[in-house]
This record gives sequence, structure tokens and C-alpha cells, in this order.
Amino acid sequence: MPAIEPYQPHLAAPLRAFLARCLPESGRTFDPEGRHAHLLDVEAAYEAFWCLVEDGAEVVVGCVGVRALSEDVCELKTLFVYERLQGQGWGRRLAEQAIGLARSRGFRAMRLDTISTSANAIGLYRRLGFRDFDRYDDNPQADVFMELDLAR
Repeated sequence: MPAIEPYQPHLAAPLRAFLARCLPESGRTFDPEGRHAHLLDVEAAYEAFWCLVEDGAEVVVGCVGVRALSEDVCELKTLFVYERLQGQGWGRRLAEQAIGLARSRGFRAMRLDTISTSANAIGLYRRLGFRDFDRYDDNPQADVFMELDLAR
């Protein structure tokens, strides 16, 4: 059974391997030299990051991160789970881990961007309380923007 673990440097290579396989499942590409370069230095790029691991932390099968946008607003980033594990609650558990950290750090809101073809993810975000929001970044891939009021 998978387990959620805080990111540690020994997970760098398994995380990159996971993203290179997982992103194409949802019609995306992993671009570590471009738009995903921040994932090459997770500790510097994120307030917190977790990996969903199998086989004693040898295989990453999901992930999520939190990045600060300002003193009181953060962003849910990089929420991915292999298709074979979707529908089992792992994405929700990862998102709840990130939301809990954001609340404990005193952020008032959490934002995210995604693509409209990610219907299952958008449904999860809505069930977690995220609401549609105006574009807040320049991600050319994203066409859906949402915000969660963390005070509620």
C-alpha cells in the first residue's frame, strides 16, 4: 500500500522518473529543462512537498507541493497520481496534506491552475472547496484557475 512521505533528496531521481511517466498519461509532457525546472530543486522551490511512495520509498507513484505566492497566498502545485491509483482517494489525501500545511502556516488562500481536460482533478478541487478564480499567473498551458479560502 502506498504511503505519503515528505520529500527527501533521495526521492529526486524516483520523482523525476515518476513525472516522466505520469504526465504523458494525462496528455502532458515533463519538461525538466523548461517549465518543470523547479522540480530539479524541490527544497528551494516549495514550502513543502510530499511523495506518494510504494515499495519502501523506492517508487514514487504520486506527489503534491505547496509554493508561496505571497505572504498570505500559496499555490497547490504538481498534484499527480498514476492513473492506476486514481479513484482510490490518494489524490484527495495528497491535496488535504497540502491544504493542512497551508492552514498551519497561516496562508489565507490557496490557488491552483490546471487544464480543462483534467475533469477528474477539477471535480476533486471543487469537492475540496476550491472555486473558480481569475487568471493569476502566466502559465500558457493552464485555462482553469481556482482558489480555496483557507479561513473556512
